Amino acid sequence: MRRRRKPVPTVNTRKLRPTRSRCDSVQQARSRIHQAHRIGVAQDQRSFVYLQVGVKIGLGIVIDGKLIHGAHGASGEVAMMAFPWSPTERPVRAGLEDYLGSDALMARCATAWSDNAGPVPKDAEALFNAAARGNKVARRLVDAHSADIGRLAVGVMSVLDPGVVVLGGGVGQNQLVLPEVRRVTQSLAWDTEITVGALGDHATVLGAVHLAITRALDRLT
Repeated sequence: MRRRRKPVPTVNTRKLRPTRSRCDSVQQARSRIHQAHRIGVAQDQRSFVYLQVGVKIGLGIVIDGKLIHGAHGASGEVAMMAFPWSPTERPVRAGLEDYLGSDALMARCATAWSDNAGPVPKDAEALFNAAARGNKVARRLVDAHSADIGRLAVGVMSVLDPGVVVLGGGVGQNQLVLPEVRRVTQSLAWDTEITVGALGDHATVLGAVHLAITRALDRLT
């Protein structure tokens, strides 16, 4: 007698999809990566990534000259990478974004700040400005955060092997981030060009325009 196959349990994919706010962060990264490819730091690259780090985190991906969206439109949702990996802690949904976002950075800043270091910075911009002026506490915090960004970049590099990693976002585009990110990626992975988006805050708007034009042309051809 033939055995009956057990029914395969269904999965509610709606519950597993990223939230709207997190998709927005990836969309910003995709807009910026499009601009970096057109007139920015990655003009000559066929495969590169744009890693956005600010309040939220997201990744834009270009492989062989094509912007990657994925089967569910969620390619680049690095916030959903399992974090932390630890014998004593269980990963939580979007835990990496909760750890790497600028809100968490400023919470760590408030805890670590000493009384003789001056007023506690009110936001990430003030923290980076203090580090640039030579404040030792601020610099330690910036370097530690930059090292964490470097570890995320290593994860991205190990899967996609991009020719260039472009850093952007409110925190990622700061030049103080670069040295530690480069040190971590070289020590844990291999020598890949790490740079920051040269267009700054204008990149999202310009990239969105080029992305919309490209999509419109694709529909016509």
